[in-house]
Amino acid sequence: MQYKELLEKWYSRAIKVQNAHYAAASTFNKRHYFLGVIAATMSTIVGSSVFASAGKTSNQVIVILVGIASLFAAVLIALQTFTSYGDRSEKHHKAGIRYGEFKREIEQKLVFMPQVPDELNAYITDLRTRWDAAAQECPVIPQRIWNRFDKELEDAPYFAPKT
Repeated sequence: MQYKELLEKWYSRAIKVQNAHYAAASTFNKRHYFLGVIAATMSTIVGSSVFASAGKTSNQVIVILVGIASLFAAVLIALQTFTSYGDRSEKHHKAGIRYGEFKREIEQKLVFMPQVPDELNAYITDLRTRWDAAAQECPVIPQRIWNRFDKELEDAPYFAPKT
């Protein structure tokens, strides 16, 4: 495989990984807000119900419903804390930015390809080392999201800049 072919392959992969990380960030961000809104709504309903019915009702059904709603709100808040969707979203967003940097760097190298083989080899070795480090630091893309981008870009034409 020639240097240019290798860089083109890495360029296409950077596009796929960048887009998959952004999709994961979006997914986790939506989940974070969804759980948060429901938890806040349930907590508000429970708080209002307890305040409104404090000492005024002897209806056991209302007391049981308020108790169940209170447990449900507590479970939602625990889920929001345990799943860390907000943090996960931020980590995927940062990973998407990092792979976007790789993509632009490879674009530039493809346009201004060094003519000295040793210089190009050194660049590719450095890029691979940084890419491997990024892969170790970045969060894992959920399989469902990865499969979507893997399939979408499988037959896509090569996107490299014209040299």
